Amino acid sequence: MNEKEIMLSAVNSLGYFVLRDFKLETGEISDDSFIDSVKEEIWGFLELLDTTLETYEILPEIREALKYELREGDYDLGSFLIWLAELFGDKPSLVTNFYCDIIDEIHAEETAPKKACSIISQGLTFVLEVDDMRVRFFGCRDEVEYFTEHYRDLGYKIQYFRESPGGELRRISKFRGGG
Repeated sequence: MNEKEIMLSAVNSLGYFVLRDFKLETGEISDDSFIDSVKEEIWGFLELLDTTLETYEILPEIREALKYELREGDYDLGSFLIWLAELFGDKPSLVTNFYCDIIDEIHAEETAPKKACSIISQGLTFVLEVDDMRVRFFGCRDEVEYFTEHYRDLGYKIQYFRESPGGELRRISKFRGGG
């Protein structure tokens, strides 16, 4: 399955949902009929995904989109996998295995130790400690905020310290003023 086929499938399903929603809103169909339409499209998606997994390497963008939804949603992932397995019945499902792999990845990421970035104030200078490197920089709050946002966006836990003239580090919640 190529990107064009995936896009066409997505547009087809969403277009169908829009039209069915219109019929639901105008009273032409019932809630049950709308739900049946959704279930039918979901099954079609799962069958298409299963077939795609047999033949092609799944696009990383699709994997990441599904991973994002699973990670950010408040789903009971164990029950979800049971539901998937029951949906496919006796037929071995590559979709179930695919989702299992994604859930395993999410679990590994959540249990992996967080990377840390330390920003240490030494009076007029700062030290950035990250990935076993120490980088000294002159700056003020703007530079500290830049590094904080940058490394937080990369998944690092940010720690702030103030170093005394004797070299002792004292953990602080955040820098105030110029340093």
